[in-house]
Amino acid sequence: MKNKNTAGVLALFTGMLGVHRFYLGQRGLGILYFVATFMGVAITGATDGDIPVILAPLAIAFIDSILFFVMPKEDFDQRYNKNIATTPVSGQRFEREGYRAGQSVRRQRFERKVKKAFKDSHKRMGIEKFRDMDYLGAIESFQKSLKNNYESPSTHFNLACTYAMLELPKDAFFHIEKAVEFGFDAYEKIHNHKALAFLRTHPDFETFVKNNYKVITGLPAPQVDLLASTPGKEENRAVSGEEPFPTNDLLDQIMALGELKEKGLLTEEEFNTQKQKLLRD
Repeated sequence: MKNKNTAGVLALFTGMLGVHRFYLGQRGLGILYFVATFMGVAITGATDGDIPVILAPLAIAFIDSILFFVMPKEDFDQRYNKNIATTPVSGQRFEREGYRAGQSVRRQRFERKVKKAFKDSHKRMGIEKFRDMDYLGAIESFQKSLKNNYESPSTHFNLACTYAMLELPKDAFFHIEKAVEFGFDAYEKIHNHKALAFLRTHPDFETFVKNNYKVITGLPAPQVDLLASTPGKEENRAVSGEEPFPTNDLLDQIMALGELKEKGLLTEEEFNTQKQKLLRD
């Protein structure tokens, strides 16, 4: 297998004699270089140097050496190592190229693992902070993890646990809903995990579970027995001509509406509409 650097060195120091061409298997050009140099020496000597013909083959050899040095290895091999695929050396070359290709694949896999580990570092940090009871710091780390992968069910579940430890049910319910939406199916953890103990005691937990782990955004369908008038209500109105004082059931319903508004499940307008509806009935 011929080497371009070797050819360049031969052209630089012995190019006048065509040695580099003989090295490359170009015997005809090698002989031509040798004859041209011999004639140049003869003519230059006969004219006492007045016609420096010897400089011509010297300049050509120097140009050859420069071209070999700057020529890409692939071009050199294609031109001067055409039979490389049929020689034993070519097999070694292919093995080396295969090894390099394997190294490239392994390097790409390693880089992907590093990138993935870097993305998950926020989640691991959040878990560590949670174990250290630094819940605010854990929330910050989990939120950063979500920026890289918002559809991570485990990160949403971890956030739900953290918010539950801070006794913030609205946020905890939201992230459990998102965890289930993105594929979280370890429902036993929702019902048994210690960090969610507070959430399981919340009055909306059973409704949340029955609603397929989704937060109810509106009021539940009103029950007949809750909205029915108390015995004698209409009669009292007819006799006295005045609006009776709200009954205990009505007060309870208004208070329930107020709780839904505080939780963010009702807007101010919805609260007032429902309240007026209860007072009219």
